Amino acid sequence: MSTSTFPEIEQYSLNHSHHPSALAQELYDYTCKNVTMSQMLIGPMVASFLQTLIRMNKMTNILEVGTFTGYSALAMAEAMPKDGRVITLDVNEENVAVAKSFWEKSPVKEKIVSHLGDAKETIKKLKEEGKKFDLIFLDADKESNPHYLEMGLSMLSERGLVIIDNSLRDGKVLKESSSPSIESTKKLNEMVSKNLDLQSTLLPLRDGLLMVTKK
Repeated sequence: MSTSTFPEIEQYSLNHSHHPSALAQELYDYTCKNVTMSQMLIGPMVASFLQTLIRMNKMTNILEVGTFTGYSALAMAEAMPKDGRVITLDVNEENVAVAKSFWEKSPVKEKIVSHLGDAKETIKKLKEEGKKFDLIFLDADKESNPHYLEMGLSMLSERGLVIIDNSLRDGKVLKESSSPSIESTKKLNEMVSKNLDLQSTLLPLRDGLLMVTKK
């Protein structure tokens, strides 16, 4: 079960963790109150985890698939060195406009590069340009994750890592489902765990973070 199943434990963990900035919290709160499907946010616990991971490994190049309202991109940018860049992809112009309105207030705004449009096409172009990433964070349409993962693994730096959000799907991965999206998540989890060329860990943090790297 994810930590959200035990709210007291999650709150205790949050109370003893470093948080993103006050501006990031303002963006989080704004999204929860005003934006449809606000449950798509990664949440402060995942944000804290990502920031620690980024700082610990001095990550300078990050690709995010799924910007939503920009909370995760802002949190990750805050943890990066001065020369760091987060390239974040989305198709929803309205949500990205919200993201940009908050990023503009941040001292790390220059670290965030937003691309609107088909993520698969943008990733293809980035690959053709020879881009390499220390972290690829997948948090968009779940049925496309197998494609994103395949492309992402070929674009990792030597110490790079892919993280796939929502890999537990509120526990629905434990049951049979008629949802193509949930079945796709289950198949991807299974495929990754059985691939001898990959090192993976599925963390029961919030709605599940599947961490994948090449051996």
